[in-house]
Amino acid sequence: MRSILYLSLLLILANCSQKVAQLPGKPVAIAQDVVFFVKNDEAVPNARITDITADKVVVTATIKGKTKIYPYARTKILMAFTKAGNYLVMSELSSNPVEAKRQLSEFLAALPRSDGNDYLIRTAPSAVIPTRISLENNDVIAYAAPGNTAASVKKTDLSAILYKDGRYLLLTTPGQAAPVLAGLRQQLIEAGKPAPAPEPPAVEMKSAPIPEPEPEVMTPTRTYMPRRVAKPKKMAPPKKEIMVSMPPAKSGSMSKSMPKPAGSFPKKP
Repeated sequence: MRSILYLSLLLILANCSQKVAQLPGKPVAIAQDVVFFVKNDEAVPNARITDITADKVVVTATIKGKTKIYPYARTKILMAFTKAGNYLVMSELSSNPVEAKRQLSEFLAALPRSDGNDYLIRTAPSAVIPTRISLENNDVIAYAAPGNTAASVKKTDLSAILYKDGRYLLLTTPGQAAPVLAGLRQQLIEAGKPAPAPEPPAVEMKSAPIPEPEPEVMTPTRTYMPRRVAKPKKMAPPKKEIMVSMPPAKSGSMSKSMPKPAGSFPKKP
């Protein structure tokens, strides 16, 4: 009964008018939510893995404008792409339901790549080539190699192309591309990181020669000795004159009217 329901669902989805991610013989680059199934590499467009348990996967799909929810065994789902250009391979999910839910949440919330590069997924030897496609036709892709040199690769050597605008193109069957994409996950993460800023060139520091000091020219100078100043001589204090009042002299006697030398006193009458 379950097998009949499963086949009926695939038939309904296959008859939807939406474009699927992989058309037989003519791969088409799209930006679309798609879930790929293990059986016959079936692709269900406008579908997302919205929940996961230890053994179940819940797929939510929009069919003719209506949202449908379908649970599947984990082993039936191969991988999923989002319209942002990110992918999730079921083999990458942890067997721990809690960890698997975290991985699924990160996948659904992942933003489009913003580094401006296209990513060529080479099959053998498996490698991620981050570049910018300059020319693409049905058989060959021309791109810029490191050093800005021209390079090209055949599409038959690639498993997928992840375009910078979010589109993706599977160049092999989903069953062949899925293990290659899972194995290159870490390379893709590293390639999407910003390139480190180049270190400035080392500059050898040379010490400038120390100039020898110029000889100092001594200008002769005269030495002035202070002259000795003679000490001023002490002056004797002036002699004091003693004024003695004399009685008026008698007329006619000039000699008696002259004052006597200082220190003599008149005789008593």
